Amino acid sequence: MDDAPTPHEVSLEARLAHHDARLAHHDARLAGLLAHEAIRALKYAYCAACDAGYDPESLVSMFTEDAVFDPGPPFGRCEGRDAIRYVFSRASSFVRRSAHLVANAYIELAPDGRSAVGEWLLIHPHQRAGDGVGSSLSVCRYSDVYRLVEGKWMFAEVHVQEIMNAPLTSG
Repeated sequence: MDDAPTPHEVSLEARLAHHDARLAHHDARLAGLLAHEAIRALKYAYCAACDAGYDPESLVSMFTEDAVFDPGPPFGRCEGRDAIRYVFSRASSFVRRSAHLVANAYIELAPDGRSAVGEWLLIHPHQRAGDGVGSSLSVCRYSDVYRLVEGKWMFAEVHVQEIMNAPLTSG
């Protein structure tokens, strides 16, 4: 014979504890989904700001005070907001127009929900400024670290690795 209590025999306290545990589980899952969406929104805002002319103040506001940004040549690794601001203030002298198209996002939250890592592919058609190259298409990999600061997701690290770059020709 089964000795398990029937639903009518389970105490109100036990049912409430079970209900509270289920709510906590759902709250944690919802918080994770909201964090993923906030990180996606951060990346999309970054791409939009780059495509709108690389406004240094807009872009640097997305980075933590101690952030690391490594866009590759010609700038290389820079640390802190002042160095990042300098890179973005010079970006338009290298890239006249661009479209930062990101895809294949992989975001993993830390167990504490206060940091995360992410990888994205960047498809980057762009028109270079002043180097005689003209337009080209790059494919790059972003490797990011995110940190939750005062309720706002920010970039703690952004590393850009170029996978390929090919000139675009008309015709």
